[in-house]
Order: sequence, then structure tokens, then C-alpha cells
Amino acid sequence: TYTVTVNDASGCENAADVTITQPPLLQVSATDLQHPLCQNNANGVISVTTSGGIAPYGYAWNNGANTPSIEQLLPGSYQLTITDAVDCIRLHTVTLIPSDDEAPQIKAQNSTVYLDAQGNHALSLADVQGELTDNCAVANYTFFPVTTLNCKHIGAAIPVELRATDEQGNTNSRILQITVVDNMPPVVNCPDDLSVNACA
Repeated sequence: TYTVTVNDASGCENAADVTITQPPLLQVSATDLQHPLCQNNANGVISVTTSGGIAPYGYAWNNGANTPSIEQLLPGSYQLTITDAVDCIRLHTVTLIPSDDEAPQIKAQNSTVYLDAQGNHALSLADVQGELTDNCAVANYTFFPVTTLNCKHIGAAIPVELRATDEQGNTNSRILQITVVDNMPPVVNCPDDLSVNACA
């Protein structure tokens, strides 16, 4: 608060108090967030509410938008700069992440596989008639604890786990029984014919 006193040439005097106030701090909050389901879905939404400072407010998003709400967004971080009527600035960042929490689906069958000429067989989805599906996308799959079978696995069926993981890290698995067969006949390498001179 400031006091001002005014005197004129006749000696008259008057005083007045002047109070200078500061507006509330400029604030912003995200009031509506819709996270995209998958990595490649551009259906995210961000809406913000601004208070404090002195209206009207100006909005500048790093994607070029200039409104309090932005739509059709991919997952990622979005930076907002808000400026009020007296050029006070507030920065705000909102991050959208895929909301998918559904694990991949696995269809597969127990199988019999055959060793190759080197005594090995690398497991594949085709071996188990495997089909992997996901509401977004399957990122990878693996067989556990072995991915390549060999002669030591011949005999009784062995349990092998098929694991599938989607883009968000959701994982599903299925235990399969794999029987290993060696139907490759042995190969005998004979030397060329020899001529021998016999003594009488």
C-alpha cells in the first residue's frame, strides 16, 4: 500500500492510499485426458483448464495447436505454453501413453519335429501351427527353455513354453509338448576301390 500526499500553493493538503495487488499465480491443469489404446492410434485427447493471472489466455502447443483442447493425438509428450494478458507465462507438459493392458492370444498345438542332417531343429510357429494375435500388435515371441532341439531331446515329449509379448509388454504363454524324432539314416562313406597285388 502506498500513500500519496498532495499540497497546493495555498497550503491545502490531501492524502490518499493506493494499494497495488498481484493477481493469483497463473495455473494450468489437465482436466480431460484420453490415452490412445495402441502405439499407432492417433485418438488421444488433452484438455486443460487455466486459472489465475489475467485473462484472456493464449495457448501454444508444440504441435502447432492454439486451443485449450487438442485431439487426434499419438502417444507422446505434448508441451503447452500459456500466456496471459500481461505476458505472464506458464509451461505445462502432458504425456500420453498407450492404455493397452490386454495380453496377446496364443493358438498352438503339441507337435512332432524332425532333426535335420546336422542333428538339429530350430523351433518355429509353423512347427506348432502357432497363431499369435493382439488387440494392438505382437512385438515378439520365443520358445523357452530351448529354441533349438537336437539329438539329446530324442525320446519322450518335452515341455516347451511359447511366450508372446505385445508392444506394451503384456505377456502370455502356453506350454506345448514337443516330440523330437530322428529319421535320417546314417551315411556311410566308403573309400574308392583298391587294387591289391597278391603274392603266389
